[in-house]
Amino acid sequence: MEGLLTLEELIDTVLQKMREMDYAKQTILNYQRFYRRFLNFANERNEVYFTENLGSSFLLENYGCTHDTIHENSPTRKICVQVRYIRVLGDYQIHGIILRRKLGPTAASVCPKQFQTAFNGYLEECQSRNLSEQGNYSRMNRIRHFIFYLFLSE
Repeated sequence: MEGLLTLEELIDTVLQKMREMDYAKQTILNYQRFYRRFLNFANERNEVYFTENLGSSFLLENYGCTHDTIHENSPTRKICVQVRYIRVLGDYQIHGIILRRKLGPTAASVCPKQFQTAFNGYLEECQSRNLSEQGNYSRMNRIRHFIFYLFLSE
């Protein structure tokens, strides 16, 4: 698993990023508390790196969560916060940013061909101006929603 942060490094990085993004102190404390339990769980199994399977095993063993935590919303509000905590680690490991809370239908949709050139051009322009990854993600998501609205109303 060359190039990946260890679970402990990943957790530290995510918490630091949350501080930089001005998350509320109590929110960060909630994440820290959860991640401490998750890290203990991983250490008991000699797991050094975060994997989606490790996260799913933790949620199953500690919260009885049996659904696909990557593609499905939580079946109960009781565990949706814990699923979010795990998703943040996975998203940060893959994308290097903390993504929005919910993956809407546009997250898995492909931009219609007639809008693709303009969409990609705008993204490149944002990146050339060194706008933040988090800002680009939010901006592009809003544009994607509008594009799908235009596409579906044709």
